[in-house]
Amino acid sequence: MSSEKRNRILSRFSVDQICFAVLALSICFKLIYAVRVPYNISPHDLNLTSDWTNIPDGHLGYIQYIYQYKHLTDFSPVEYPSQYYHPPLFYILSAVIMSIFDPMKNNNLSASFEAIQFFNMVTASAIPVVCYFIFKELKIKEQGLLWATLLVSFSPALYHMGAALNSDTLMSFFLSLVVLNAVKWANSPQMTVIAKMGLFLALSMLSKTSGVLIAPALSLLFLWALFEKKAPFKSLFAQYIVFGLISIPLGLSWVLRENILFGMPFNYVLEQTADSFQYVGDCPLITRIGLPSTLQLITTKIAWAYRQDYSNIWGQTLFTMCLDEGILPVQTDLEYFMVISLYWINSILYILSFLTLCWSVFTKKYSAKIRAFLITIYLTLMGSYILFAFQQPFICTTNFRYIWLTLVPLFSSVGIFATYSDLLKPGLKRLLTAILILSSFYTGIVYVVFAT
Repeated sequence: MSSEKRNRILSRFSVDQICFAVLALSICFKLIYAVRVPYNISPHDLNLTSDWTNIPDGHLGYIQYIYQYKHLTDFSPVEYPSQYYHPPLFYILSAVIMSIFDPMKNNNLSASFEAIQFFNMVTASAIPVVCYFIFKELKIKEQGLLWATLLVSFSPALYHMGAALNSDTLMSFFLSLVVLNAVKWANSPQMTVIAKMGLFLALSMLSKTSGVLIAPALSLLFLWALFEKKAPFKSLFAQYIVFGLISIPLGLSWVLRENILFGMPFNYVLEQTADSFQYVGDCPLITRIGLPSTLQLITTKIAWAYRQDYSNIWGQTLFTMCLDEGILPVQTDLEYFMVISLYWINSILYILSFLTLCWSVFTKKYSAKIRAFLITIYLTLMGSYILFAFQQPFICTTNFRYIWLTLVPLFSSVGIFATYSDLLKPGLKRLLTAILILSSFYTGIVYVVFAT
């Protein structure tokens, strides 16, 4: 097809219409993937299902506990070490879905977990839609809007996050809504917008306590607004009061409950011991923060016998972003080539996105307030992530699902770069658009084809 004919076809559709098509296709891919994979495909602390007699372990047991007893836990999550220290919102919603199937009476436990997985994947599918509206609020246009939408819509992390029965996806969804309303508020401070921001922040914290990590970026935005004087001080002060009254009591309600009733520390996490097969605390510092090992770059599944080769934080972050801990099965050389290509392609896209974020630090062609807000989100999440990786030096603690929200500032910076930078000529933009379309669809197709 000639370039002239292709341009005539594309000119019939607006960028927004093309983005809607991209979002719709990505949703279809994710839902097909969720239907094709079993509910227990995720290896992350699911544990076994409950026998309805003993208190069960893991995320599956937490869901069954709330469904069976119809109340929150009445025991200390510290004395009974499992997943019960997590806030309950995801598990309550999952228990409601389970009650529709009523497995204690109908013995259809697998069907109820499959339905919960489908709900989680619907949530994962909604995140790129929210991000699209974030990009619109950021005044990202034309190729920039399409690039950012493609990148977030076909992020490989959303496939395995959406298929996992834990609260990471729900927290990421609410945090994306926080970012959307924060950008709206930054453009025009209004009471209704900041109230929604406070509500979504609280809901993210009731999904997972690490939702609070967006607070430094919000604080920066609030302080900036005071100095910017877009609205009268009295109006801003009243809005801050409303934000606090909504977000603080509701967001902290779970950790306060557990602390008052059972003495659980506010920052409590389930700890492993140094004799764990995932322990990497004995690895040299240069191994952990230097260059990834060769095995991290050429493998499609974590080989647990070689734990030291998976101790590098950067390599593990990129690997788990693309493949979790090895969620796509590989049996032939062709399958290996397809999966490893997905890994390398998306890792390169991540690195290039990081470079555009670095560019955004120095450019003066875009709002300094918004750039500072997005960069603070990224730095706060990554800083906490790296600190946690050293406090809890295990392979499982360096997993991209903990920091999925970092993709929002990264992909936003890609869109801002494409929209406001003079470094890209029209011909190069068209070439990069074609590459992004092909690489994005490739990720979706590989996940759907390899779903088992």
